[in-house]
Amino acid sequence: MAPSRSSTPASSLTQAYLFLYNLVSLGLWGTLTFRLFSSLFQIYSGSNGSQSEGIAGLFVYLFPLLRTTQSLATLEILHSLFGLVRASVMTTTMQVASRLLLVWGVIYNTFFILYPVGISSECFLIYLTVVNASGLLAIFRFAFIAILLVYIPGSYILFTHMMVQRRKVMKAEGKKKAL
Repeated sequence: MAPSRSSTPASSLTQAYLFLYNLVSLGLWGTLTFRLFSSLFQIYSGSNGSQSEGIAGLFVYLFPLLRTTQSLATLEILHSLFGLVRASVMTTTMQVASRLLLVWGVIYNTFFILYPVGISSECFLIYLTVVNASGLLAIFRFAFIAILLVYIPGSYILFTHMMVQRRKVMKAEGKKKAL
């Protein structure tokens, strides 16, 4: 049974902890926001290569901090459960779960689109290097051709491996939800 949610004031230790938690959360979200807008400024001011490359790299740059910051929100469920805040455990759990689903769901689902696009782009760039680099030493041209010959079947193996991993994770998630 959850602790009662009386109107008695929280202890100074609880208040200090919640203040620190919110301060850390504010700092992390502020850092994410600053990184996002400074990166967008660099991308759209032309100081960071092409816009499409910059936007694609933005996710890679921001996601680790976003994942950590959003995962920290699971503490909000514990705060509610132990009565540190006056909030419904069920409502808090639903809110946090929906945000985590968005953040963690991205990892195991976007590769269906992003991986083939990335592999195709890399293969195309290697091909352009071989075709347009007449000044390259022959050994480099053969190395790039060999890379392409390995890359194409290798990418299929990696892609199917990722699908198997996704299936395992999603199956485990389904079992957790069933409990």
